[in-house]
Amino acid sequence: MKNNQNVIIAIALSFLVIVGWQFFIIGPKLEAERLRIESQRQAETAAQTPAPSAPAATPGVPVPPAADAAVPVPGAAIVGGVPRDMALAKTERVKIDTPSLMGSINLTGGRLDDLLLAD
Repeated sequence: MKNNQNVIIAIALSFLVIVGWQFFIIGPKLEAERLRIESQRQAETAAQTPAPSAPAATPGVPVPPAADAAVPVPGAAIVGGVPRDMALAKTERVKIDTPSLMGSINLTGGRLDDLLLAD
């Protein structure tokens, strides 16, 4: 009978420890994370709203491209929003020109991202 009483007391104390941990440790951490995510979302939505000083586009009048915008070359492949030639020029590369392969290998990470079969 004494042994059963000790087991019941141990279970009750373990339950109290788990509930206390949830209430005093995990609860505040979850609340802080929720507030951080909410403030981050508010900052993102504020950044996405257009600036009020931006000129409105007039129908029929072309808008000049930004100075840092990439201007694609006709016939060039677009890779991740950047023309292929500009993407290849951004990194250091090793040229490959063999009878069966042509292209280049990116030296940063050794990516084989610009290889073509010659035949």
